[in-house]
Amino acid sequence: MKKNYEIIFEKDVLLQLNKLHSKKDITFLLNKIFDKIELLGPLSGKLLSNKLALYESKMKSPPLRVYYTINEKKKQAYLIDFEMKSDGKKQKKTIGKIKKDLESN
Repeated sequence: MKKNYEIIFEKDVLLQLNKLHSKKDITFLLNKIFDKIELLGPLSGKLLSNKLALYESKMKSPPLRVYYTINEKKKQAYLIDFEMKSDGKKQKKTIGKIKKDLESN
């Protein structure tokens, strides 16, 4: 499988992944999402913000969401955050926090 996009992990994502190291089932599912992002880039998820190129890729079972931005010129995907979905309010709060952080940079 040819990788079209390079994945860059934010420091917070790496810390989350290290905590999940013992949970093989979740890391397996995350790797599937990461592979899909490497292969398809922006087509692997739902566009949340056109201005910020913010995308969300998700699985329904278990309810897992990965947030990332795409740099088309460099063919890089920056993984910003991932979470287990609990409710719509938490999702909106997470997306709002990510947008605020991206706009301030």
